[in-house]
Amino acid sequence: MFTNNAVRLTRQQTITGHFIFKRYVEVNGNVELHGKLNGIDISEELVTLNTVQTITGDKRFFTDVTFLSDLQSDVVNGLDLHWFVQHAVNRDDDFTIYGHKIFQNAVTIEMNLVLNENINDLIDPSEMEKYANETFHSLNKDAAELNETLHNQCEPLYNLTTTTAGQGMLFSHFDDYQDLDTIGADSFHSVAYGGGVLLLLNEIYTAQNPHCTHGHVYMCPSENAVCWRVSRNLPAATSIKGYTLVEETILVVTYSPQNTNCGVSGTNEVTEIIYFDNPEKNQNLTTSNALDTVLFTIDNDVYLAVANGNDETDTENRESQIFKYDSQSKMFIPYQLISTKGATAVTFVDGNSTKYLVFANSYDSSLGTDGVLAVVHPWNPQTKMFNDPVPVIEDEKTYKASDVVSFILDGKSYIAFSSMNAEAMVGADIRIYSTTDTSWSLVQRIALPNVIDLEMLHAGSTIQLLATDNNNHLFVYQWAAASKFELYFKVEIPGIKSTHSFSIGDAQFVAAAAHIESSVSPQSMSKIMKAVIKGDKSLLEYLDEQTETKP
Repeated sequence: MFTNNAVRLTRQQTITGHFIFKRYVEVNGNVELHGKLNGIDISEELVTLNTVQTITGDKRFFTDVTFLSDLQSDVVNGLDLHWFVQHAVNRDDDFTIYGHKIFQNAVTIEMNLVLNENINDLIDPSEMEKYANETFHSLNKDAAELNETLHNQCEPLYNLTTTTAGQGMLFSHFDDYQDLDTIGADSFHSVAYGGGVLLLLNEIYTAQNPHCTHGHVYMCPSENAVCWRVSRNLPAATSIKGYTLVEETILVVTYSPQNTNCGVSGTNEVTEIIYFDNPEKNQNLTTSNALDTVLFTIDNDVYLAVANGNDETDTENRESQIFKYDSQSKMFIPYQLISTKGATAVTFVDGNSTKYLVFANSYDSSLGTDGVLAVVHPWNPQTKMFNDPVPVIEDEKTYKASDVVSFILDGKSYIAFSSMNAEAMVGADIRIYSTTDTSWSLVQRIALPNVIDLEMLHAGSTIQLLATDNNNHLFVYQWAAASKFELYFKVEIPGIKSTHSFSIGDAQFVAAAAHIESSVSPQSMSKIMKAVIKGDKSLLEYLDEQTETKP
């Protein structure tokens, strides 16, 4: 019995029993299936890749579907496509639209509008044009009468405007504009950049300020926007000044040593030229204890003067340097050495016929004295170099000169020296000189000791001299013609070291650098102040601007 029912390996047999295979089954020949595969009749139900088939069941695709050939369908989203082709409006053809349309947003018509009915069911365009013409003619008549009346008043107004010219543009005071969270701030400088200003700050080391010192760059984009710090830091420096050189913005950084707690020694033997937008062009110049720089142009040649100061170990004075920009190599090259005595600052005077380079000389190391002749270096157009120093006035000395600035008033060139001397009887003053291009004369002495910084401010119709002393005071002197500079006001700013004036658009600003006086004091914060001008534009000045010629 078992022998007749046994399933054999090689014999063809019909198996009627129900088999369950628990493991993998491999069929090397054809499997003929008369029933269904997992409940599906594979001979009728399965959609194949290449067979032409009619699919009658509803299908829903949850991902994108791409048709690579034509699509035939009577309806898409319930819309009759034949009707759609006949009635759809496109952007390029001409159409007459009969349906009622409502535009929820603004409509711009680039050409003429023909309106056959009323506007807002009330206004007839033809009547509106008629009314506009009548109104225009009436206004034209009134304007003609007003013009005649104003013409009769024009002469007195013009005379009054001429008489009071400039009286409405007077500097009034400073408004606090922005606080800058700085520590160890020493001085600001600025350069125009991209419609705004780059504001540059160098820090100094003090015993109460043991952190690493850096230079910082602030972007001031417009007169109504605050300044924000650019992320990159500059090296520790005694000064950072910005200039425009052949349509490029450069920063001139006079290096200074770091403090001992920083871990980086630093150097005072380098002045770096930084191309703000092209750092691959940066250049290092060899200088010696540089404290200040000025960039100037003579006969289309560009020069950079570097004021080199003495240090406490010097027994001889260090010479200052002039570098000339070479347009071929795009580099600054050493050009001339200038005899100076402890130079702390430098300025360039572009006189009518004579040009000068002027240094603030603070200490003569060879003689051991802070009383140094006040001198200027005239430009020699034949040698294209600066001559040996010439006394401003015979035997006139400055004492511990801390700064020198130059300015022009009524076509005349001026220079002003400040002194850090605290002894009122020995040069503790600000001395102002003017030149007629052939000689210099003393204009004014302002008794003010311990002055560490000078700055000029052009605000309103006159000029202001800003002086910072070593006792946290800012003195503002205003030019008063015959009586020269007069003290206008003074203000106390904790930790103030210097000021710098700059403009953005029509607005005038002053940046005051301040450093902390102790490691726990939070009060010495640098700030930007805005110069407030009284009578920014009076009625008479406005009318004068509108009239190009006297009526």
